[in-house]
Amino acid sequence: MIQILKDMGITEYEPRVINQMLEFTYRYVTTIIEDAKIYATHAKKTTVDAEDIKLAIQCRMDQSFTSPPPRDFLLEVARQKNQTPLPLIKPYTGPRLPPDRYCLTAPNYRLKTIQKKTVQNVLINPSLIGSKNILITTNMVSQSSASESLKRKHEDEDDYDDL
Repeated sequence: MIQILKDMGITEYEPRVINQMLEFTYRYVTTIIEDAKIYATHAKKTTVDAEDIKLAIQCRMDQSFTSPPPRDFLLEVARQKNQTPLPLIKPYTGPRLPPDRYCLTAPNYRLKTIQKKTVQNVLINPSLIGSKNILITTNMVSQSSASESLKRKHEDEDDYDDL
C-alpha cells in the first residue's frame, strides 16, 4: 500500500490511511472471490476461472461504484433549468437599515482646518536697558477657540428610534 501511494505521488498521509486501504482491499477482494465462487457453482464448474472473476467484478462495479451521469445529460438538465427566469427583486426587500450616522459604512471623522484667533503680545525685558532691549513677540491662541475647534458638530438627521 505504501508503494501504491508513492507511485501515485502521495508523500504525506496519516498512518491510518494504510490500514483503511488494506481493510478496503481485503473486503473488496473477498467479496469478489465469494461472488465468483457462486457464479462458478451456478455454471456447474469445480474451480473458479478468470471469466467468473470478471463477471463478479462487473456485477460488483454496477452495484457498488456509481459513475457520474454523462456530460450531455447534465447539459440538457442545466438548459431546462436555466430556461426559467429568476424572480424579480423587490425594491424594498431585506433588512431595514438605520440612518447613515448609525451605520458603520459612513465615515466617522471629518478633516477641518483650524482657524486660530491669534493675539499678539509684545514683551519687553525691563532688565535690559538701552540699545540692547529685545522685542519678544508671541502668538497666543485663546482657550475657548481651541476647544471649539476640536469638538465635532452634531448634524440633525432622523433618529432610528423615531421609526
